[in-house]
Amino acid sequence: MDQHINTIQELYRKWVSRSATEAELEQLFRLLSDGSGLASLDALMKARWHSGAITANLTDTDLERILAAVLAKGPVNEAQESSDALAPEGAELVVAAEEREQLAAEGPQPAIPRISFWRRPLLRYAAAVLLLAIGAGWLYLRQGPMPPAPEGMEKIMPAAIAPGASKAILQLADGSVLVLDSAADGRLAEQQGATVIKKDGQVLYQGVGGQQPETIAWNTMSTPRGGQYRLVLPDGTKVWLNAVSSIRYPTRFTGGSRLVTITGEVYFETLADRARPFLVNTGTEQVVVLGTRFNVNAYAEEGSPRISLLEGMVKVDGLLLKPGQACKGQRITPTNTGQDIAWINGLFNFDNMPFEQAMRKLSRWYDVDIIYDKGIPEAQLSGEMDRNLTLQDALKGLDRMGARFRLEGRTVHVIALY
Repeated sequence: MDQHINTIQELYRKWVSRSATEAELEQLFRLLSDGSGLASLDALMKARWHSGAITANLTDTDLERILAAVLAKGPVNEAQESSDALAPEGAELVVAAEEREQLAAEGPQPAIPRISFWRRPLLRYAAAVLLLAIGAGWLYLRQGPMPPAPEGMEKIMPAAIAPGASKAILQLADGSVLVLDSAADGRLAEQQGATVIKKDGQVLYQGVGGQQPETIAWNTMSTPRGGQYRLVLPDGTKVWLNAVSSIRYPTRFTGGSRLVTITGEVYFETLADRARPFLVNTGTEQVVVLGTRFNVNAYAEEGSPRISLLEGMVKVDGLLLKPGQACKGQRITPTNTGQDIAWINGLFNFDNMPFEQAMRKLSRWYDVDIIYDKGIPEAQLSGEMDRNLTLQDALKGLDRMGARFRLEGRTVHVIALY
């Protein structure tokens, strides 16, 4: 039985990630057809639902109608077979106000068959899975190919906008630029006293033996909108760059300190070295570090840089921070460190976050522009979402938090809050 459940879970994972073969999809349908895999599928679908990947605005009646329309081989008004398989009378599919007005103007519509989910529970799960597949932009059905999408459907279901990924460029001391996301693993360059290496999705530096050159080479790593990257500095310090961020650093540290300059948002795990403190320059503030884990949010649009300390000790312009504290604008306050570094754990944490700030996070991560059709809402959000969702699924999650959106290309229109 455990092997049976594991097989369903693995096939489901491949389906969601769009990596399943046709044979694997057939195997998934076959394993679910006798109803023995419903408990496993139920757990998977609930987890997917709570991640924000499936809209919560669909009733049982909606699912019936969607499934019936997908499975119907002929005109939908001919697919009804028996009144004993119908859901209660009077249920209507919830549609947008403008769509209801258009339907009313066109007159009576063809009847759509309804399938009882009380009598045939497997179909409810099938509909949920179909909705997930449709939302991902593709669908495989053994009954045959899907009929052409109705005219105008592309406006309702635009192509999915993928989340950010490991993307960055590395500018070397001579001004040459390496595109890291397309570079193969291995040696990338030699930089005065160090070898630049890409390995397992990160860049690291290895010292070169022999006499070291007197001059120091400076490199700069930067990420675009929709990008993030990892770096190991010559002293072993681990660095995570969020989207639209940069760090400038030497290829080897010399003298009595280890200085780097950043923009955007960067998380550090530094190695303790009291003889050579680690210094972070944000352009307006300098952080003195004595072996620690901390996050620096220095996006210009977020105002003064915000330094959050998870472990160790740092000084910000002379102010000493303790773990669990943050400094912004010369003011020290308690902080939710889990929220501060949610991004390196693949999450958005919007707890008590101003709506506009949350939308800026989405803008940077999904490489989209935000337009407020009716002014910027003065509201705070609460909740957590996976950063690996498509933009459309992320907006559905925010919809459940009380927002309404309209997507045009790579522009998100904020319509209203409710």
